[in-house]
Amino acid sequence: MKEFFQKLSKNDFYKKLMKEPLTYVAGAVLLSVFQIAHLASLGSAWGVTSAFADWGAWIYQGLGGDVSSWAYFASEKAQHTLAAGFLHDGGSIRNIGIIVGALLATLYASQFKIKKIKSIRQVVAAVLGGLLMGYGARMAHGCNIGALYSGIASLSLSGWIFAAFLMVGAFIGSKLLAKYLNLAGKSFIYKMLRKKNITLNGKKCDGSEKLSEGDEVKLFLSDETIEKFSEVKIQKVRKRKLDVVYEDDDIILINKPSGMLSQKAKETDESLVEYLIQYLLDGGKLTKEDMRQFKPSVCNRLDRNTSGIVIAGKSLPGLQLMSEAIKERTIGKYYLCIVKGSVAGPKEIDGYLKKNEKTNQVTVLKANELCREDKDALPIRTQYRPLCSDGRHTLLEVKLITGRSHQIRAHLASIGHPIAGDYKYGDPAVNREARDKYAVQSQMLHAWRLVMPKELREPLAGLGGREFTAKPPEEFMRMTAGMPGYERFIS
Repeated sequence: MKEFFQKLSKNDFYKKLMKEPLTYVAGAVLLSVFQIAHLASLGSAWGVTSAFADWGAWIYQGLGGDVSSWAYFASEKAQHTLAAGFLHDGGSIRNIGIIVGALLATLYASQFKIKKIKSIRQVVAAVLGGLLMGYGARMAHGCNIGALYSGIASLSLSGWIFAAFLMVGAFIGSKLLAKYLNLAGKSFIYKMLRKKNITLNGKKCDGSEKLSEGDEVKLFLSDETIEKFSEVKIQKVRKRKLDVVYEDDDIILINKPSGMLSQKAKETDESLVEYLIQYLLDGGKLTKEDMRQFKPSVCNRLDRNTSGIVIAGKSLPGLQLMSEAIKERTIGKYYLCIVKGSVAGPKEIDGYLKKNEKTNQVTVLKANELCREDKDALPIRTQYRPLCSDGRHTLLEVKLITGRSHQIRAHLASIGHPIAGDYKYGDPAVNREARDKYAVQSQMLHAWRLVMPKELREPLAGLGGREFTAKPPEEFMRMTAGMPGYERFIS
């Protein structure tokens, strides 16, 4: 018997008919056929709501009440229905058939579940929805289902008017529920979380939880669903030669050129991530099947117009360990930049950075400049030391103590030493000279040197304490050529 059901579950016809939901078109056609057959054979419209009203009356009478004086039940037809009883009412039998049919359908599809009431809002929404639907039906002196299907089937104008207002009401209702009651998820994942098809440590979760080491996530999904949503799509990108600084089985360090995105901002973008995947696929270091389990990605990001070392994970352990080291600030990250003016001596500067999300621009404030409106400002700390200078420009080595958006560019600009070629925070005169005299096309900021933590866990233990450098672009060479001793840093 077990083998029979196993074979049955794999049968395409069974899966199509019993397991998979019908399309909206198929459902509409079947409902229309049923309504026409009902009207032709019984001579009456298919109704649902009216029978429920009778159920309420029978229950009320069973408790000792009397509905004979109520206007709705005062007619001879209504009195006859109530007197005949449940088993002699065709509408009631049809409703039972609908309920039993829905139960069997969910059982066959393995989707039957008794759900717990989650909140009082859910109860309120259900009660209000039922009251509004029932009251609307009584105001219209008819059944919601019958008024729609029978009206349209008999070419009655009322059916089409009912359908139009039904659609308008459904639209408004769904918007109100989504906004105020927040009952339904907006994606497949949230739906699966609600149904406990995705669990965290054997318990229901809502997707806001943060995973810790040792946590267990289980997915209770059909093979068909997993295949549907796990299709590996590889974006076709133009061929780009990557400047690889270092590579092993777990990580790769790439010298990103200026003008290249670290990660895509929109679906059609080509970024370093896509070029990396193409590089690994072309070299036979990655297969399409591998990407079902893990997708290589970058651990740190540089602005589009910033060049230099980007760390990427080729394996999950590599990505996790490098991301962890960056988060804990155990990796030493050093930048080269060419700034306006002469800078004397090394220094550490601090302040507060406030970001305007609309303009994607930051403002640097001192501690005594903060006010109540600056509660979202984040503390920043930057170290720098001059390497060489020609009096008009200085080549700086900058170390990030904190790593905030646009920190180096905005922090140096705030102390009167903006970066050459920086059109957001820079000096227009300096930028103009850099463009006209040295053919500078981007900001002179380069992620130059990387110092690994002294201690790293396997599989990266062999990289502990190692240093890596990435050669700056040719623009740096041109701007620093007149600075004494530049060769030690730029060559």
